Amino acid sequence: MERAPGPKPPNAGYPLLSEVYRLTERGMQLRDKGLDQITDAPSLPVAGTEAYSPSAPWVLLDDGRLARL
Repeated sequence: MERAPGPKPPNAGYPLLSEVYRLTERGMQLRDKGLDQITDAPSLPVAGTEAYSPSAPWVLLDDGRLARL
């Protein structure tokens, strides 16, 4: 993802509104095709567990269910 300065609405109170974001070429590939291997992404702490962790490989399926690889 790339970030650039964007419009700064007066008194908006939302910092993300003052930046413009866009996906990089790699980001578009990930969005469209996903990961080739779970280790292609860094592990990410989420609510007491880790996403993309090779030691506990849980994935989110297209239908919203969690599955273990």
